[in-house]
Amino acid sequence: MFADLDDTIRELLIHKVPLSADDVDLTFEIPNREWSGRLPRPTINCFLYDVRENARLRTIGWATKKSGDVGTRARGPLRFDVTYQVTAWARAREDEHRLLWRILVALVRNNPLPEDLLQGLMKDQPMQVPTAVAQD
Repeated sequence: MFADLDDTIRELLIHKVPLSADDVDLTFEIPNREWSGRLPRPTINCFLYDVRENARLRTIGWATKKSGDVGTRARGPLRFDVTYQVTAWARAREDEHRLLWRILVALVRNNPLPEDLLQGLMKDQPMQVPTAVAQD
């Protein structure tokens, strides 16, 4: 599921910022010193650093599904808050700030994530997928 979320974020940034693969790289790696030393051109990095269950959105109780004469019970779906650190890397500070600002605007304007950009298992969610920018 995290790979599908990464792919969804990639699609969002490519189409809504927009980012061109000819001008800017987009990665999901750990942004350490070794990694940053290999950057050949401006890069946006989306590093997944925190995953927590969202207990507020937890479905209480059991859901019953019937198929003909057979019924099954299952707990409702779990919901998680997933946090990415998004950074812009370029030779000039001004370029980093421009890139980061464009990304922030795209994230704010696309809450919840647009259904046409959802990838893989992200397409079959029972609820919309919200975004939050710079929240505590």
